[in-house]
Order: sequence, then structure tokens, then C-alpha cells
Amino acid sequence: MMSISSGIANWNMLAAAIPITGHAFWFATPENEWKQLIWQHLPNWLTIWDHQVLRDYYEGKSSFLSKRHIWGWALPILAWTTFSSVFFSTMTLISILLRKQWTGHERLTYPVIQMPGAMMNPKSSVFQSRLIWIGFAISGTYLDIEAPLSFGFLNIPAFLIFIPITMLMAKIGAKAVHQINKQIINKLFGVFLLIVSSRLFFEYFSF
Repeated sequence: MMSISSGIANWNMLAAAIPITGHAFWFATPENEWKQLIWQHLPNWLTIWDHQVLRDYYEGKSSFLSKRHIWGWALPILAWTTFSSVFFSTMTLISILLRKQWTGHERLTYPVIQMPGAMMNPKSSVFQSRLIWIGFAISGTYLDIEAPLSFGFLNIPAFLIFIPITMLMAKIGAKAVHQINKQIINKLFGVFLLIVSSRLFFEYFSF
């Protein structure tokens, strides 16, 4: 359930999949031949094809609160909302059906939710661990450069070093995350939601 809910608001869903619904029309050129190769496979009710609406969307200097913009986006937004609702509801129902087998009989540990689960555990002290804060500091540092010995998004030294270290430190981290104060978690989670919601608000309504 936690994985499904995080998938709804993750980067690839809200910030990538939906905003690029007009890319095939806006970036079509005689050279790439997208008009001949791609347009025929894209339904109008799932994409933005109005050139004026796309111009205002990509170039800015306009407002969403206009009749042409609202009607141009209304049908694709409704279609994507319907698809997303059905898709994630289906995934949720599948998880409910498999929960008893996975949790009760096979006793799966669900590694991907160990950290969030520990953060919500009132008996955990994960935020009191220096290793956890060091990890937060490293992962939260963003440098817009390509590291040496990289192959696309894959950095070879990091792949060879961090994965073995992660496997070795997993048990230590699992013990550390169960020692966090619930009040601290609630406050940090509230601050996190405020930051995320503020960022989404300014990103989607600033144009």
C-alpha cells in the first residue's frame, strides 16, 4: 500500500508522464517526421494537440485561467485521472488479495518499506543515528555534473562500492530505524508535506 501510494505522486508520474502529453505535437519537425510516424497513434482525448494551447504552455507568458486553455486540458486531464484511478485501484486490490499469503504465510519482509515503517514507529530512534544523518546528507546533495567513469545515469565506482556497503549496512540500518521518537517523526513528516505541497503548487500554477 505504501509503495502504491508513493507511486501516485512520484516524479515519473506527475512531473514526467502527464506534462509531456503535448511533446509529440509541439516538438514535431520535418526532420524527425513525428507528424507522419507518431501523430496517427496518439488519441486526441489523451494528448494536447492545440498548437496555441501548447505555445502558451511551453513558452509561458500566459495563464491557465482562460476558456481555451481549460477546454484544451479538460479532456486529457479527465482521461489521465480515470486511467490513473483505475490502474492504482487495481494494484491496491491485487495487494489486498495477496497480503494474507505474502504476510501471513510467506512472511515477506518488504525491504522497500522498512525505512518508512521505521520512521513511523514510535519506538524507533532512526533520527538519532549518525549514520542515518550522514546518509541523508549524501543523498540530499545534488550536483548537476556528470561524475567520472559514468555510463549514462550509472556511475561505475558508486555501483561497485555503494551496493556492497548497502548490503553490509542493511542490518545495522534496520536496527537503527526502530529507535525513533514518534513526535519527531510527526513534526518532520508535517514539514516534509508542507515543502512538497508548496513546491507542487508553485510549479503547476506559476506559469
